[in-house]
Amino acid sequence: MDIFISWSGDISKIVAEALKDFLETVLQATKPWVSSIDLASGDRWNEEISKKLSDSKYGIICLTKYNINAPWILFEAGALAKSVDKKTYVCPYLVDFDSSELKPPLSLFHARKADMEGTLQLIKDINFILEKNYHDSHLKDKTLEKLFKNMWPAFESTINNLPNIESEEVPKRDLEDMVKEILEITRSIDSPETKGVISLAKKVDEIEDNLSWIESDKDSLEGRVDDLEGLKGRVDDLEGLKGRVDDLEGLEGRVDSLEDRVPKTIGKDLKFLERKVEKIEDDLTVLEGRVEY
Repeated sequence: MDIFISWSGDISKIVAEALKDFLETVLQATKPWVSSIDLASGDRWNEEISKKLSDSKYGIICLTKYNINAPWILFEAGALAKSVDKKTYVCPYLVDFDSSELKPPLSLFHARKADMEGTLQLIKDINFILEKNYHDSHLKDKTLEKLFKNMWPAFESTINNLPNIESEEVPKRDLEDMVKEILEITRSIDSPETKGVISLAKKVDEIEDNLSWIESDKDSLEGRVDDLEGLKGRVDDLEGLKGRVDDLEGLEGRVDSLEDRVPKTIGKDLKFLERKVEKIEDDLTVLEGRVEY
């Protein structure tokens, strides 16, 4: 995969050349291109650079606080972003300042810091694109991290020992250049690629808003779950009461049965006693007759 590494100024050039070697060693499926190394003597540099800008699938812009407004940096960043191929990616690589200091149009791209964490993430970003578009060319995560750790100290040494040019004045952009850049960005908004990015960005914002709402309403949702659990317990209690009501209805049936049986039993006993009394009376009558005889 072709990777275009953009630079402007001495510090940016050193970083670009070191990054080219680093990428070629860690991700051997990539073909990083740096004009200071890969542009042959006698080449028509403007045509060669334009061709590489068009062919590259990934662009890395080595930025310092001294070249952040350099016209050549902005030209190459714009050329990469406006590539006809919608699968071209652009990443500002921040050498000596933070992303919070990045201004448009470069702030429109997702930047990585030139430290261990940021550089590893940059390598993983490129490896992900290799996996997505070139299938077997990517490295497994463990292999990638092992290679990165082995090669990082030498690259880190280059970053930490960059020449001191603090006396140089940070360049400022001309107002006319900024107006032209704004016009270019405005015109590019009508392109299908830009509209796709804007649509995706809106969807991401909607998802983030929904996640924020869910997070903010988490306590309320948990309270409602607790209420539902309480209602479930009350339903279980009602089921128990229903069982007790069924038991009482069964007892009522048994009482009715007893009431039906009691009168009948007493009536039979009274008739039995009446027959006994009659028999006793008959026996007394017989005895009285025998006594008189």
